[in-house]
Amino acid sequence: MMDSTEIDIELVSPTNRQAKISRATLYVIRDAFSRSICGIYLAYGKASWKEARLALFHAIRKKVEFAKEYGLDLTDDAWAEYGMPRVLLVDNEEFQNKISASVGKDLGLEVCYSRAYRGDDKGLSESSFNMIHAMAKNEKIPGFRYKNLIGRNRHLPMKTACLTLFEMQQILIIYAIYHNNHIWKDDFPIEESALKAGLNRVCREYWDWGLRNRNYYLQEKSDRQLYLSLLEVGTLTVHKTHFHLQEIGTNYYCEEIRLKKFQDRPKMPNSQTHKTLPCRYIRSGLNKIMIEFKGEFYVARLTRKHQQECGKLSVSEFYEWQDELKIKKDIFEGEHIQNEHEFSDKVQSVVGKAKKAKESENVQPQSTLPSKPEASKPLIEEADQTENKRYENALDHEHGTSTASQENTKDLSSIEAPYGDDSEDDIDDELLSLAEEL
Repeated sequence: MMDSTEIDIELVSPTNRQAKISRATLYVIRDAFSRSICGIYLAYGKASWKEARLALFHAIRKKVEFAKEYGLDLTDDAWAEYGMPRVLLVDNEEFQNKISASVGKDLGLEVCYSRAYRGDDKGLSESSFNMIHAMAKNEKIPGFRYKNLIGRNRHLPMKTACLTLFEMQQILIIYAIYHNNHIWKDDFPIEESALKAGLNRVCREYWDWGLRNRNYYLQEKSDRQLYLSLLEVGTLTVHKTHFHLQEIGTNYYCEEIRLKKFQDRPKMPNSQTHKTLPCRYIRSGLNKIMIEFKGEFYVARLTRKHQQECGKLSVSEFYEWQDELKIKKDIFEGEHIQNEHEFSDKVQSVVGKAKKAKESENVQPQSTLPSKPEASKPLIEEADQTENKRYENALDHEHGTSTASQENTKDLSSIEAPYGDDSEDDIDDELLSLAEEL
């Protein structure tokens, strides 16, 4: 079961702790069988599939590497709740969308959606948020947004905030481990056979019992396979020279697929509709995507034009760049509309003079007119004469420059050194030295 909410804690920037960042979104993934927290993830900004897939990725993978990314040293036994479930209950907001199609397709995961405005469908995840906020209140976490603050106390969360998102994530990981291993659950829906086995009403003990008796519900996948399966799904339109990503508007090329000659016929047989291929991409970078072709993935890169323009942009930055470009274009065209009218007037002036010149001539029978080669010959000869004159002028100018250079050289050579020739003095010195040796 997975859900998200804005965390009621003000966080600060790691580069300047006086600056507050936007409200972060908290993702919690819990096991409905044991009530264990399998994943807890804090992300910048509002809820989205971009962040939800990372929360799901960290929930399914082993937690040692996840904790290490946040500076925590864990053993496999400390947070043992991992593995891919068979069914996932989620909110409509992040998952019921085209970009989350890979969850069911690649992972074989059955996704169930909660009903709109029915919090009781996700009672387990809703209670998770209440527990975490209660923990933050009890531990007096700086920046916690207490309810019903009045007067000067209204600004208390902003004044006391000192934790970064990284540090708050560390606290959440520590809490998840504590929750799974050390909190007694009075309302635990435990099976009779588990009670007879003498289990305590603790999430971790029930999880371990489930692994021993219900282990067919979980699957294990490598981090790489899991990560690639959770990438956003896009649709590529096939062209002879490139692939067009419909969701973003960027173009890509893939040499391996081109060599297979799949792009030689980009349209469907007996149709004007272009072929399409599925792909995987991330929103933080547009430089590379992965094309799914005949059951395999191939890396594709931006075409040269888009590489130069937006190779280092994220999807949101690319959209902003396009909007700015459109605004600049509209402003430019508005400022140069008068130039467009002037250009048209000048062209029409030339055309008008040509029409008048033609009308002033006597109309001749078609048979008496010269052929195209005959009419063109004197024009070509005239153009050749003009080119010959231009060539002669260039040679005369070059000859004049060369003559002036030679005269300057002569003038310089005729100038005597003010103190005589140093080379003669050098020869005399050498002769004296030789005489002394003899």
